[in-house]
Amino acid sequence: PDPANALCDGPNAVPLKHMKALLETLLELDRVTKKNGFLENNFGA
Repeated sequence: PDPANALCDGPNAVPLKHMKALLETLLELDRVTKKNGFLENNFGA
Protein backbone atom coordinates (compact mmCIF):
# COMPACT_ATOMS: atom_id res chain seq x y z
CA PRO A 1 0.00 0.00 0.00
CA ASP A 2 1.08 3.55 -0.75
CA PRO A 3 -1.30 5.91 1.12
CA ALA A 4 0.52 9.06 0.00
CA ASN A 5 -0.31 8.23 -3.62
CA ALA A 6 -3.68 6.54 -3.13
CA LEU A 7 -6.60 8.02 -5.03
CA CYS A 8 -8.72 8.55 -1.92
CA ASP A 9 -6.90 7.68 1.32
CA GLY A 10 -3.63 9.60 1.08
CA PRO A 11 -4.71 13.25 0.96
CA ASN A 12 -7.22 12.98 3.80
CA ALA A 13 -5.37 10.62 6.14
CA VAL A 14 -4.21 12.10 9.45
CA PRO A 15 -0.68 11.04 10.40
CA LEU A 16 -0.62 9.26 13.76
CA LYS A 17 1.82 11.83 15.16
CA HIS A 18 -1.00 14.43 14.83
CA MET A 19 -3.82 12.24 16.12
CA LYS A 20 -3.59 13.34 19.77
CA ALA A 21 -3.93 17.02 18.86
CA LEU A 22 -6.80 16.28 16.48
CA LEU A 23 -8.69 14.29 19.11
CA GLU A 24 -8.14 16.99 21.73
CA THR A 25 -9.53 19.59 19.33
CA LEU A 26 -12.55 17.45 18.49
CA LEU A 27 -13.26 16.82 22.18
CA GLU A 28 -13.06 20.56 22.90
CA LEU A 29 -15.46 21.31 20.03
CA ASP A 30 -17.82 18.67 21.41
CA ARG A 31 -17.63 20.17 24.90
CA VAL A 32 -18.29 23.74 23.71
CA THR A 33 -21.16 22.65 21.47
CA LYS A 34 -22.84 20.74 24.25
CA LYS A 35 -22.30 23.59 26.73
CA ASN A 36 -23.73 26.33 24.49
CA GLY A 37 -26.24 24.32 22.48
CA PHE A 38 -26.93 24.63 18.80
CA LEU A 39 -27.53 28.15 17.49
CA GLU A 40 -30.23 26.97 15.07
CA ASN A 41 -32.37 25.83 18.00
CA ASN A 42 -33.08 29.52 18.67
CA PHE A 43 -33.97 30.56 15.10
CA GLY A 44 -37.70 30.22 15.65
CA ALA A 45 -37.70 32.20 18.90
